[in-house]
Amino acid sequence: MLNLVLATGTAVSALLALWRPELLLNGTPAEAGAGFYAAAYAARAIPLGMAIALLAGARGLRPLEPLLLVGAVAQLGDFAIAAAVANPGMAIGSALCAAGHLFGWRALRVRRLSERHREAPAESVVRQ
Repeated sequence: MLNLVLATGTAVSALLALWRPELLLNGTPAEAGAGFYAAAYAARAIPLGMAIALLAGARGLRPLEPLLLVGAVAQLGDFAIAAAVANPGMAIGSALCAAGHLFGWRALRVRRLSERHREAPAESVVRQ
C-alpha cells in the first residue's frame, strides 16, 4: 500500500509540474527551460509511477520487485538534482519515496526468499 501511495504521488507531481513548472522550482518563477525540465521529469515519472502503482494495487508481486529498485534509483536521481539546485521540498519527497521503494523491495524479497525456503524441504521429501 505504501508503494501505491508513493508512486501515485510521484505521477501526480509530474502531471502538476507539466501544468505549472514552477512547482518543481520551489516556488521561484519559471524560466525558459523549466517547461523542458518538467516534461523530462514527467516522461519518466508518470509511466514509472503508474506501473508501480498498478502492480502494487493489483498485488503483482513478482514483477513489482525489480520495478521498485528502478523506482528507488530514479528517486535517488531526483534527490541528487534537488540537492544540486537547493530544493528542499523535492529533496525530502524524493528521499522518502526512494526509502519507501527500497523498503517495499526488501519486504518483497524477504517474503519471496522465506517462501522458497519453506518449499525446499517439501521438495526434498518428494524426491526421496
